[in-house]
Amino acid sequence: MAVEFISVKCPSCGADLSVEHGRGITYCNYCETKILIQNDREHV
Repeated sequence: MAVEFISVKCPSCGADLSVEHGRGITYCNYCETKILIQNDREHV
């Protein structure tokens, strides 16, 4: 099974980031901001 990535922008510095699909939290490689990944289609 291949790893799927989604593309997002850092809300702090605007850098393009690639995040592994299904991951809930990541960090910006450029400014080290902690980023919470949310999916509006999922309800917990």
